Amino acid sequence: MPSIYEEVGQIKGIGAKTKGALQKLGIFTIEDLLTYYPFRFTDLRENETFDFSTEEKVVLKGEVIRPCTVQFYGGKKSRASFVLFSQGRPVRVTFFNQPFLKKQIRCGEEIAIYGKWNPSRNVLSGIKIVPKTKEEWEPIYHASKEIKAKTIQKWIQVALDQFSSVLPEILPQKYLEKYRLCSRKEALHWIHQPQTKTEYQQARRRLAYEEAFLWQLQLKELKKQEATENATHSYNNEQLKAFIRTLPYELTPDQKKVMNEICRDMKKSQPMNRLIQGDVGCGKTIVAILAAYAMTTAGKQTALMVPTEILAEQHFKNMEEVLPSDIHYACLTGSTPKKEREAIEKGLEEGTIDIVVGTHAIMQKEIHYADLGLAIIDEQHRFGVRQRQALIDKGEAVDILMMTATPIPRTLAQMTAGYLDISTIKTLPAGRKPIQTHYLSFDQKETILEQMTQTLARGEQIYVVCPLIEESEALSVQNATAVYEEIQSRFPDYQVGLLHGKIKGEEKDQLMRQFSNNEIQVLISTTVIEVGVNVPNATCMIIQDADRFGVAQLHQLRGRVGRGEKPSTCLLLSNAKNAEAIQRLRCLEETTDGFVLSQFDLEQRGPGDFLGERQSGLWQFKLLQPEQDAKMIACAMEDVAEFTMKDWKKEDQNQPLVYWLEQHQKTYGW
Repeated sequence: MPSIYEEVGQIKGIGAKTKGALQKLGIFTIEDLLTYYPFRFTDLRENETFDFSTEEKVVLKGEVIRPCTVQFYGGKKSRASFVLFSQGRPVRVTFFNQPFLKKQIRCGEEIAIYGKWNPSRNVLSGIKIVPKTKEEWEPIYHASKEIKAKTIQKWIQVALDQFSSVLPEILPQKYLEKYRLCSRKEALHWIHQPQTKTEYQQARRRLAYEEAFLWQLQLKELKKQEATENATHSYNNEQLKAFIRTLPYELTPDQKKVMNEICRDMKKSQPMNRLIQGDVGCGKTIVAILAAYAMTTAGKQTALMVPTEILAEQHFKNMEEVLPSDIHYACLTGSTPKKEREAIEKGLEEGTIDIVVGTHAIMQKEIHYADLGLAIIDEQHRFGVRQRQALIDKGEAVDILMMTATPIPRTLAQMTAGYLDISTIKTLPAGRKPIQTHYLSFDQKETILEQMTQTLARGEQIYVVCPLIEESEALSVQNATAVYEEIQSRFPDYQVGLLHGKIKGEEKDQLMRQFSNNEIQVLISTTVIEVGVNVPNATCMIIQDADRFGVAQLHQLRGRVGRGEKPSTCLLLSNAKNAEAIQRLRCLEETTDGFVLSQFDLEQRGPGDFLGERQSGLWQFKLLQPEQDAKMIACAMEDVAEFTMKDWKKEDQNQPLVYWLEQHQKTYGW
């Protein structure tokens, strides 16, 4: 019998290339394809009046009364135009770069055009010709360079046709009746192909509740799996206090509070599962080092996993500055020389190395630990569940401490209660000055150049970030190269570096090291400057086309400056006309509080991947909106608590849900 849990490649017609493109979008199974929901709909119903605003997207239906003509200009560019008689008046319709329409559009033919209306010129700029058999609501899907939205829509339709008869109902019947929810089969049809707004609303309501219910159930299952007896780690409190007294600075109140929470967790019989959230530059790293030191006094090892080699080296340098000489620590990355790597592997296996910091290298199969007690995962959202689990499996009853500079919005934090403990560091270390942020247009070039001149004259350094242009890596490099050449010509007495997507591995690391050592004074980059990279002398960041970045990304970027005691500035450059983009940039200009920005981001664009990457299979909401759906989430939490009070897995009516959980674990690794 066919199953929705089979690989998406099992659908006839989906070859290796299409399968690979779908997987890049997080579509691995047929169920993933069916639950790849449209992010909006195009209303293809005919508009019955001419009461439109400028640039409004409308559908006009009528008779072609003047034949289509095509004008070519600027080489291969073209403009096709004809006249449509609609609702008692002639309307000029234009299509750009579609010369083939001349043969397709005939006088006397009745057609419907979807396009943008220009009332002052009485012109409809055509987007598409609406097929006569078309549904009134056309779903629009997120696509990629490898696969078009139309192709995704086609395969979703195929999946609906082929697998409707075997779609299992996974929600308990009790809650379907309690909230009068439609069936899963109806919901999946209506979410992709609604005939009315009511159908879409019913589908969305059912599927959003399903997400909330499954989220809570997954958390319950994870908590049950990770429950272990005798996980107590008896660290030496006096030694820890003595070590803290040797630090060259006083811990902030928040750092002390979080350390107390970690220490209490270490003494519990259940393994720690804690996330430290803190704004950029708040001092999470020293808390991680203190936790690792505490674990060494309990006779256990610590592994600190980070996403990049530069960040691993940064943490290692921080350890060198504060750890006493009787603690043995090492740095292990993909670039570690063979002999040094072998020595580290031996030290970890024999227990002579207390703390190791590194990239994915520290969780590889050949790495064995004598007695791993603590796994610290920095920038945890950059790792999937499988990667995190591979590290945790290196020991028994391992405490887990995760860190993130992306604050978790209040609503999501409440939803993780009972599974994940969250600690917060808000106060910045003494001497840190708030970053001055200014939103400027490109017309204010002289102001920008003056800021750069003053920064360089003080002996300080500058980041210039250019956005990655998704449609073309070549265009991104070209854009960054043009900025690089302009800055080089304007500031010939300073070293300017260029970092773009085609620069890989060692060369990239070398550029970052040169910048860290002030051998490069201005660094231009098309990529996000690595999170956690610490260059206190960099006091100015200029972000070109800042509207192309999200709020969280801009805040992370801004956090690369302001890491010392010198005043720092961030310039957000944009000529955006879009109201939402302007609102984002104004918000960043007004506050440096990551928690305020995180809440703003949640309200603007929904939850996204605040707690983990998409491939983790957990934390990803497709329809559920934590702020708007707060009551629904509260109901789901109560329902799951009630549902799991009994041994629900043994009941026949719950077997589709049991099977869903099993298949989910196989696919996503938890």
